[in-house]
Amino acid sequence: MVTTCATPTCLRPPADGMDMCKPCSVGGKPLTNPQSPHAAQHSFSPRVMKDGKPIKDGSVQMGVPTVRVPKPGTGTATPKVTISPKNQIKTSLSTQDSKKAVQMIFNSRWWGWQDGLPAQFPDLFAQFGKYHKANVKTSSMVGTPDSHRSQINMSGNAAYVTIMELILPVEGMRSVERKLRNPIYAEARGAVSIPDMLVAIENDGKTYTFEKVGDGTIYKYEDDKGKEHQLPRWAIA
Repeated sequence: MVTTCATPTCLRPPADGMDMCKPCSVGGKPLTNPQSPHAAQHSFSPRVMKDGKPIKDGSVQMGVPTVRVPKPGTGTATPKVTISPKNQIKTSLSTQDSKKAVQMIFNSRWWGWQDGLPAQFPDLFAQFGKYHKANVKTSSMVGTPDSHRSQINMSGNAAYVTIMELILPVEGMRSVERKLRNPIYAEARGAVSIPDMLVAIENDGKTYTFEKVGDGTIYKYEDDKGKEHQLPRWAIA
């Protein structure tokens, strides 16, 4: 049965253990709006007989609406809890830009973590491919001299550390050739051709005399057969 506050014009339900609602018991104004969410009608749970018919307690005059009970056999079902599958990281970047961004994250120094890289990163960024932290060996050449004798150092760029330590040993030179077309590696090699980069990779660690080309971002050298090739400045130890 719908029970309202003992105040004649109040539609609130009485407080526990009282015949009045709390506001009226302290001298507050009675609730006269039957549409208010605080009205007793909204807290009324009808008693239902076994045949599914409700026992019509209360009255419309008191603001109690007609109680609608589902037809027999069509009771309210327990809502199913659906667990959505693990969503992939959504990004507005292109695939290549996303991969480049992930490689930059891996190449950053993460202080406090073993080897400077959180162990969760490989799994966290797995959808973008396999990455590992680059151990860059920076060039010891000062400035851009016209001529410099040293070794080829293909680990002088973070992107190419990935090639030398991961792609080349695991996938071979054919895969490396395909990778060099990737924007990550193309940006690092600049105007140096893919064939010249492949030669430099094959001759990594060998000593040559390098001569500056233009502004010094590129150097040239002759291989063991006397053939001229080019390579980026960062690839000189």
